[in-house]
Amino acid sequence: MALHKNNVSQVLEPKAFVRDVCSRIDFAKKTVLAQSMHLEAGPLICEFADSLMRASKRGVDVSLNIDGFALMIHKEIPIHLPILSRKKRSYVCDLKKQNQKLISDLRKSGVNVTFTNVPGNLSKYFFFWKRNHIKMVVVDKEVAYIGGVNFSDINLGLVDFMVRIHESKVIDALSEQFDKINGNNPTQDLRLECGADYTMFIDSGKSGKSLIRDEVCKLVKTAKRNVRVITTQYYPGTEFESALRYAANKKISIEFITTHPRLMPTRLAHLTSLGRMVTGNFPVKYNKYSRIHAKLLIIDDGEKVMFGSHNFNNDILVTVGTQELSILSRNRVLNEKLLDYYRSVENSIHNNL
Repeated sequence: MALHKNNVSQVLEPKAFVRDVCSRIDFAKKTVLAQSMHLEAGPLICEFADSLMRASKRGVDVSLNIDGFALMIHKEIPIHLPILSRKKRSYVCDLKKQNQKLISDLRKSGVNVTFTNVPGNLSKYFFFWKRNHIKMVVVDKEVAYIGGVNFSDINLGLVDFMVRIHESKVIDALSEQFDKINGNNPTQDLRLECGADYTMFIDSGKSGKSLIRDEVCKLVKTAKRNVRVITTQYYPGTEFESALRYAANKKISIEFITTHPRLMPTRLAHLTSLGRMVTGNFPVKYNKYSRIHAKLLIIDDGEKVMFGSHNFNNDILVTVGTQELSILSRNRVLNEKLLDYYRSVENSIHNNL
């Protein structure tokens, strides 16, 4: 880790994140903690896995926690539901074998691979029930990555980001919570102050409860000038939408960037977003060319910024109970970079019109 001179917090798009985290892991000396909702074999993710295996073989203590979602979905195909097409069944079978080999290779190399929320005979048909949605990596307690990127090549092609952060109090809190989040099934949501610039919020997965949703709604309602949002998709009638409408009625400028419904993998996602395309009292910008997986809330030109795993606008995941982790940043240097990321996503939409 000492060979890395660039220890400034950065906003990394998915493929840049993989390159960056692999370079850090390759110089790790003590520990690597990695967590994702999904793990799927693919060229880039196998590079990431290779870095973990090399570190483990050097004697580094490497832990990889993956939610049970990865045991139910391959390339966005539910593997436990009937597949009528013989060709598709064969394809899914090959994917399953590739993923099983990846897990086997990781474990043989000494990586401690743990699946959380392993589905049972019935729950395997309910893909989003009681999931752990957190994505993070901590290397040697010197650098951490937090955001929305899953360990899957499909996800690396989405509009998303991870924040590389070097703040010791954030890293210490992440390291301390890593085992608690994954091993002890926490029963209380947590708010952790990490110095003057950062606050960490953790949703424990209580059905119908979300400390993070409550906080983002409060941030929106108390905004003084403007609110900018990037999130996966638009669900009408949510707590977050209600907060946005409240702010809009106070003449707060609202900008909302999300995925065009027809790009979403499920028909339900398409139908729940249709109404928003023709009604509403604040503008929604739909990306028609790339699916958005980023989760970013910017308040008052970057005075406060929330990022992490929580989708803000998806009450379904709150209802079923989902473990989440988000960071509220008051660090103006990092927040300016996150504002630049927002502008880049906004400009990409305009340039494709």
